[in-house]
Amino acid sequence: ASFGVKSPGRLLAFDLKTKKVTAITAKPTGNLDGLELDGEGGYFVTDWIAGKLFHITGKGATKVILTLPKGTADHAYLPDKHLLILPRMLENKVTAYDLSGLE
Repeated sequence: ASFGVKSPGRLLAFDLKTKKVTAITAKPTGNLDGLELDGEGGYFVTDWIAGKLFHITGKGATKVILTLPKGTADHAYLPDKHLLILPRMLENKVTAYDLSGLE
C-alpha cells in the first residue's frame, strides 16, 4: 500500500445545502493532509508527501510557508497566539511555529 496519488490535489469547498463543490485553489497544490482555518478567512494546509505547509487565502492564493522533511501531518493553529503546532511524523517530533509575522 502507498500513500498519496500520482497527481496533486486542490483544496475544495463543499456546500452542505446545495451539495455544490467549488475549487478554492485553481491549480493542483499537493497531497493535502491537514487543514486548519487561519482565523482570517484562509487556511493552513499540509502536504504529507512533500513536507510542505501552505497558506491558502479564501480566494485561493497559495504560498509555501515551510518546507520540512516528508511527514508533516494534521496540525493545530491557535489564531489568537499565531501559533501553529505541527507533528513531523517520520522524525518523531512535534514543533510549534510562531506565525505572527506572516503576511
